[in-house]
Amino acid sequence: MKKDKRLVGILSLAAATVVVLGASMVCEKQSDNSKSTAVTENANGVVSAEQWAKQYPDIVASFNANEDNKLVFDHVEEYPMIATVYEGMAFSTYYNAARAHTYSLEDVQSTGRPHALANCLTCKSADYTAVVNKNGVSAYKEEFDAVYSTLEEGISCYNC
Repeated sequence: MKKDKRLVGILSLAAATVVVLGASMVCEKQSDNSKSTAVTENANGVVSAEQWAKQYPDIVASFNANEDNKLVFDHVEEYPMIATVYEGMAFSTYYNAARAHTYSLEDVQSTGRPHALANCLTCKSADYTAVVNKNGVSAYKEEFDAVYSTLEEGISCYNC
């Protein structure tokens, strides 16, 4: 009985040692990763997707593969009833299918629909997400063209 208690004690101590050593190795590895992947923010405080490539190569490669989706598809031309459904709205004259994240800024600028306010940039740019985080709801009332001219990054890692 004494031998069994002693064996349990030794095994417990060995298991605890393995857990502590394993945890310290994981923490050390994470610490090393954060030191080796210095990133630079742009003027809006956003890190571009490309800068994350060293730390997340598979995710950035998948993100960049979006650029293969270059097709501009006009829903109004293909489905004329959309012009009736959206009569009186901008979608009745210009309603294209969404392309890849990498084209989001280009697409929002070329929609053929007028943009008075910047609120339509909400899901089109990581930079605009940063502006909203910084300025709060007042960012939605800013003029589209004034804000658009400051944006560098489309939909990106910062949005997610």
